[in-house]
Amino acid sequence: YKEYGSKYKDEQASPGYYSNYLTKYNVKTEVSATPRTSIARFTFPKGKSHILLNLGEGLTNESGAMLRRVSDCEVEGMKLLGTFCYNPQAVFPIYFVMRVKKTPVTTGYWKKQRPMTGVEAEWDPDQGKYKLYTRYGKEIAGDDVGTYFSFDTEEGEQVEVQMGVSFVSIENARLNLDREQEGRNFEQIHAEARAKWNDDLSRITVEGGTDAQKTV
Repeated sequence: YKEYGSKYKDEQASPGYYSNYLTKYNVKTEVSATPRTSIARFTFPKGKSHILLNLGEGLTNESGAMLRRVSDCEVEGMKLLGTFCYNPQAVFPIYFVMRVKKTPVTTGYWKKQRPMTGVEAEWDPDQGKYKLYTRYGKEIAGDDVGTYFSFDTEEGEQVEVQMGVSFVSIENARLNLDREQEGRNFEQIHAEARAKWNDDLSRITVEGGTDAQKTV
């Protein structure tokens, strides 16, 4: 679970849409978004399939996160961000609610354990390593934590993952997710994102230049 990185191919990007193909797992990934939520769709091969949420990594240097399992299909939590561009006090939380739209066979957490010495090291086989939590289901926190969802999938089966975020609270993240994605699937959200792009940019008129210069 900590060596999940994969090369990819067939990268595609367009308004409201991004996709690639993970060659290590033969999985097609697709993402779209609303202003405060995202939706991902994974097309899996037949067999054991997994979705991971790694809160030990981020776009900034700040560490620290918290996770709580709400149900087999939903987790909520917080990730600290900040310490960016030589400003160590510019730190802020991002709150989230994540849902998978297929009931997993198993779920759990992982967390990096502190190294120990002496007797403590003898009775804790996970000291200094990543520990899997397969039975514990309450809150978990640390600098390097994550959660996983494992599924039995058929060839070409698709699993959607929804995420709502907020800079205010977990409750607001859930409210954003419920409001912006209620009753919608991936295709509908993608179509809405593309329509908004076209609507917003249609208000701009560009004069002069060639078609090539005006094409992104």
